[in-house]
Amino acid sequence: MKNRWLLGLVILSLLGASLALALPAQAEVSYLDGAALKAMLDDPQLLIIDVRTPKDWNSSDKKIKAAVRQDPNKVAEWGKALPKDKKIVLYCA
Repeated sequence: MKNRWLLGLVILSLLGASLALALPAQAEVSYLDGAALKAMLDDPQLLIIDVRTPKDWNSSDKKIKAAVRQDPNKVAEWGKALPKDKKIVLYCA
C-alpha cells in the first residue's frame, strides 16, 4: 500500500511538471482532498481528468462519474488542448 502511494506521488509530480510546460505561466496549481473535490462536483466550470495508469484505472471500482480518462504518459499532447476557462483537477489514485 505504501509503495502504491509513493508511486502515485511520483506520477503526480511528473504529470505536474509535464502539465506545467503545457499551461500558461500564470496558471495556479493547488492540491485538493476528497471532501473539497466532492464539494465542487456540481460546478459546471470543473473538468476532472483521471490520470491513473491503465492498470490502476481498469482494476478500480472507484471512478468519478464526470471524469475524463487521459493517458498520463501523453500529457504533453492532451495538456495543450485543455480549456483555459475551466477549473481543472487531475485525479490520481
